Amino acid sequence: MPIVKQEVIDDCKIKVSFSYEKDKVSSLIDEMAVEINKTHTVQGFRKGRATKQSIIFAYKKQILENVKQKLLNESFQDSLFELEVKAFGQPQINDIKVTLDSFTADLTIGHMPKFELLQYRDFEIERPEDLPQREVLEDMLKEKVCEQYSSQSPFEPDDFLLNGDVAVINYSGTIEGKPFEGSEAQAIIVTLGSGKSIAGFEDQLIGAKPGETREFDLDFADDFSVKELAGKTVKFKTEILSASRKAPHPYNEELAIAAGVSSLEELEQEVEKQAQQRLDEHIFNAVRPSIARKLLQANPVEVPLWQIIEVAKQIAVQNKLDWNSMEDSVRSQIIMEAHSKIRISFIFEKIKDTVAECVLSTEEMLTILNANIGNFEPNVRKELEKGTNVQLFQTIFGEIQDQHILRWLVTNSKVVAKKVEEFGQEQSLQLPQEVEQTKTAEVGE
Repeated sequence: MPIVKQEVIDDCKIKVSFSYEKDKVSSLIDEMAVEINKTHTVQGFRKGRATKQSIIFAYKKQILENVKQKLLNESFQDSLFELEVKAFGQPQINDIKVTLDSFTADLTIGHMPKFELLQYRDFEIERPEDLPQREVLEDMLKEKVCEQYSSQSPFEPDDFLLNGDVAVINYSGTIEGKPFEGSEAQAIIVTLGSGKSIAGFEDQLIGAKPGETREFDLDFADDFSVKELAGKTVKFKTEILSASRKAPHPYNEELAIAAGVSSLEELEQEVEKQAQQRLDEHIFNAVRPSIARKLLQANPVEVPLWQIIEVAKQIAVQNKLDWNSMEDSVRSQIIMEAHSKIRISFIFEKIKDTVAECVLSTEEMLTILNANIGNFEPNVRKELEKGTNVQLFQTIFGEIQDQHILRWLVTNSKVVAKKVEEFGQEQSLQLPQEVEQTKTAEVGE
């Protein structure tokens, strides 16, 4: 192990010095030279035939940078193992030097405080009062599957157009009584409420019946894409030729076959299963704040002030707030949020060390990510699909892991009927005294 000196400089903060001798560094350089020789060429040599010294000379800067990053990461991980601590954030690099013969570095490492995990399961959680009934969820799912396999039915004599209906129409348009290019169309299909027609056009057809003719004016915006229509008023004349409406599929054996199951009974079972899953999701979302509160109450963790402030500043940046100019009341709220957030993260780390089934593998997290990738914003989804944003993957994997732990905690807790409190109130969580004293003051670096 290359640690040559260590010094505690603050709560949960250690300054560590490293040094690797020539043999370690030279061996690593030789390995990198071999790899470079497989894919790169050196002037004067055929590909793959260059000498080690010529490769090192030609690619010295690249090799030393790779050595520095590899040994820096190795030193950081080894130091955590030797010190028997878990890292808090990334190490601060005070000094680092690498040559063909040596590697030295001075790092400041933050780490989790040491504490005992007291209670993390078998909590009693009050059942939320506003949960949906499972029967209601089942009815909604049945309606959804009937709607999914619906068919278009022609209008009855008294039907009139509503959003969602499909109409076949003729239309013509004029500006100051004169037609324009593309102003007429025959037998086009319009779905009301789809927003695929000119803004306002579909709305003008609501309430009409097949055989009816409607005339109306539409004003086009000044920046409309077709210059001939921009800023103009167009008079439209429309004739409703025919119309149809979605008719939900009857809930029967035929629907079951269409949905890919063998019988209506099997479809019923699937509906009941999905309804229970949705109810479980409602319960999970409703009780997880209670789980977090109970974890915090049951497991005291003394968090260093510098860690709380560091996380608080990150929260401020995420919310596009300036830490130095924000109001004291806002800073106080962010500090309290940071304090709870960091304590929960430390408790989760302890739970992962204690309960093997609470730890997801990379493969399991990728499976969950792929199953839910459609729920991300388009720009985030694009970054994920590129697969090069390591920090984004780390953040999302962290969230997936935390959700997995929370689900395990809910599963291993008892959801009970709400208790009637006759006296007193639940004790609120308190900040450490040193945080309370500084939370409304200007906090320095």
